[in-house]
Amino acid sequence: MEIFKQLKELGYKHYIDLTIEELDALPIDDIEKRIEYSLVVDWFREEKLIDILILPQDQSACDPLPLYFFAIISYKDEICVELYNSSDKFHYSEFNEARKQAILKCIELFRKK
Repeated sequence: MEIFKQLKELGYKHYIDLTIEELDALPIDDIEKRIEYSLVVDWFREEKLIDILILPQDQSACDPLPLYFFAIISYKDEICVELYNSSDKFHYSEFNEARKQAILKCIELFRKK
């Protein structure tokens, strides 16, 4: 999936010294991709007034591995105007996968506006 190509169309300028194609091709757990995803989350908060939260799911004591879900909060004049929460539909076994899916959802939500 071409996340960084879609982000460029929304006005995001990447910081890592790779092309957007190279960034998109990196494995999800690559340090450069993780850094860039963190910068994308900051960009959504600062430029688009959208917060991305990655949260662990409440779990039983029997389950040793956490599951993650995401919440997206959109603000206008410091008031929450939209909330999207993936916990009802999706849980991810990896933090990085939850963050990637949250970024994709933000791209989708922003394009609808």
